[in-house]
Amino acid sequence: MKWETIKKRVASGVRKMILTCPGTFPEEVVRDLIGSDFAALKRGIPIHDINQVYAEAAYDRIMEWDIRGIGKLRDLFPRFFPGTLQRSELRCYIMDDPDGTWMVEAKGK
Repeated sequence: MKWETIKKRVASGVRKMILTCPGTFPEEVVRDLIGSDFAALKRGIPIHDINQVYAEAAYDRIMEWDIRGIGKLRDLFPRFFPGTLQRSELRCYIMDDPDGTWMVEAKGK
């Protein structure tokens, strides 16, 4: 599976979770992920709007990660990973294409 596809899947899952179930992730995880000062953002912003800010910032941050972050991303949000990649050892490699697409698969597949 393409690394970009995995990131998009995880980022979309995190964004949806923040919007529909605020407080599901520990605040420290979201704060570290988006690099934001929660106290400053919360002042005078309705909760619905602040959740939108967090959700979009988390999505954008995940989409910026490179392949070196795959282990941390899976550790933080395993349920958003494809089933075959949730628990197995991962093999990452670059496809032989002009774009240099990163691919991820379960080791031994």
